[in-house]
Amino acid sequence: IEYNVGEWVHIALVHGSGILTAYKDGILVDSLPSGPTLQPDTGAQPTLHIGGIFNQDSAFEGLIDEVRIWNTALDTATIQTWMEQELITDRF
Repeated sequence: IEYNVGEWVHIALVHGSGILTAYKDGILVDSLPSGPTLQPDTGAQPTLHIGGIFNQDSAFEGLIDEVRIWNTALDTATIQTWMEQELITDRF
């Protein structure tokens, strides 16, 4: 997803039904087959990398203000609704 360093942007990645979908500022950028979520075969817990690409020298150039991880694949309308909503919860 292309972005300008120093400019605020909302990026959402959705993985569901073997498809990875990318949104920028609530607008669909691209989708591609990704297959199922793979678990490590070492018995270890999966590792999530945010702001970089595992095993490569590429990294996000900027500051990450907020990260939300949902346990379901969100649709476009939900992403557009939630992208500027403050998350309020008492579960911290």
